[in-house]
Order: sequence, then structure tokens, then C-alpha cells
Amino acid sequence: MKCAIMQPTYLPWAGFFNLIAEVDHFVFLDDAQFSKSSWHNRNRLLIQGETKWITVPVAHSGLPGLDAIAVRDAQNWRRKHINMLRAGYGRHGYFADIETLFDAIDDTALTTLADININIIAKISRHLGLADKFLRASTLAIEAPRTQRLIKICEALDCGEYLSPAGARDYLLEDGDFAASPIELAFQQYRPRPYFQKGRKGQEGQEGAEPGFVSHLSIVDVIANMGWENTAAYIKSL
Repeated sequence: MKCAIMQPTYLPWAGFFNLIAEVDHFVFLDDAQFSKSSWHNRNRLLIQGETKWITVPVAHSGLPGLDAIAVRDAQNWRRKHINMLRAGYGRHGYFADIETLFDAIDDTALTTLADININIIAKISRHLGLADKFLRASTLAIEAPRTQRLIKICEALDCGEYLSPAGARDYLLEDGDFAASPIELAFQQYRPRPYFQKGRKGQEGQEGAEPGFVSHLSIVDVIANMGWENTAAYIKSL
């Protein structure tokens, strides 16, 4: 079996869901250290043809894990994010699909960044037809240095292959722990294909599928332009 282990991020990009689709077990590294100005609490949308950041305000001191990071609900960020999504995608053909995520964003019972991110990711995954394959690293009680912990998690889940996002290649190869383990190390090959983005102007001032295409946006942009069914096919294609 194949395993992937990732920190839960806010409204992730399509490649995140490709990784989920490619494995048997997907483990959220929910106790990973929070990093300011990272994808943990923000992502990018395409609003009226321009790239805009959408950010969850958090309260933190020191270097706590994502499962201990509380969000600042006093700033009414949930309603602001929903309004931002309405303004940016309200006239897109598949806006109704985006609306189905609003209750996950607006769930005030979820107060930590890890809980909010995981809840949203799980809901999107269900709409994409991805089987329930999620676990939280914090529930496995496995402690070890970074790469060794990944290996131990794979072993605990009886997985013979670890699929890593390409961005982690350098540090995984540098650590060298996989080379000395029975776990096979593989790297994700996903590359986002251009798709029609409503409101984005091409190089000659015309809307189009490729000129000026903005890649690596939140999955929300893909869904709003393509709908659930086509997005499910999009995240599975290489």
C-alpha cells in the first residue's frame, strides 16, 4: 500500500488532492509546527482577474503545532472569506459547487487551524469522490526526527511506499533515511494543466485557456470554473 503525509493547509491547491487520490492512506501532519506566512493559514484566489490572498487570522505565541493554533474569530474572518468567495466567483458557472463549502468555513465549533483545514479538505475530497483514507499523525503517537517519523508512520500503517510531494525531494534525499529503510520513496509527478479561468484576460486581451494562465491557485478556482465532476478528473490527470 501507498502512503502520503502532509501538513493540512487552508483551501489547498489541486496538487494536494492529486496526492490524496494517489495513495491508500493519507496522514495529516496535524501536530507540525505552525509557520507564519505559509500555506497553513492562507492561499490564493483569482478575483476579477487578479491574484488575491485569502488568510485566516490566528493567535499564536512560541512555536506551537497546527492542532494548537487558535483562529481569531473576533475578526469575523469566516464571513469575510465567504463574502470574498461570493465576490470573486459568484458569476462563475459552478458557483453553486463552491457554496457547498461555506458551512465548513463557517463552522465556529472548529476553533483550531488544524481542525478547520482538515474539515474543509475532507469535505472537498468527498465531493471529488475520494475514499475516506484520512488519519491524523497526532493520534498515532509516533515520535522521531522528521524523515524517520515519516518512515515509522508508513511502517505502522503497513505501507511499503511513501509518496512525497516534489518540493520535499531535497531534504528527503539529504537525510538519506529512506535509502536505509524497506520503504520505497517515490515523488509526485503532478503538473497542473491550464484550464479556462473566467475573468482572466489573455495576452491579447481575450479570455482564453492558456495565455496568462494563473497556476497553483486554491482548488476553489478549479471548482468554480470546472465543477465537481470535471475537477475530479482534473486532479487525477498528469
